[in-house]
Amino acid sequence: AVLREIAQRLRRDTREADLACRLGGEEFVVIMPDTQPETATAIGERLRESVAGGPFRMPDGPSIKVTLGVGISTRQAGGT
Repeated sequence: AVLREIAQRLRRDTREADLACRLGGEEFVVIMPDTQPETATAIGERLRESVAGGPFRMPDGPSIKVTLGVGISTRQAGGT
């Protein structure tokens, strides 16, 4: 239930050009083409706040608090 909710929030809070994917386990990646590092950082912070900002309601009733760690990696044009 938590992974599904995180995926919904990632889809909701990323741009149309971005690609949000689950790598496995509890790891996700968001590919943001043609994005400056400052913009990627701001989007990452927005995603972190989106996950941490509201409770996750479990199917059996209780709510839990979830946090998210965010890292940014860039690739320079022409790099391999």
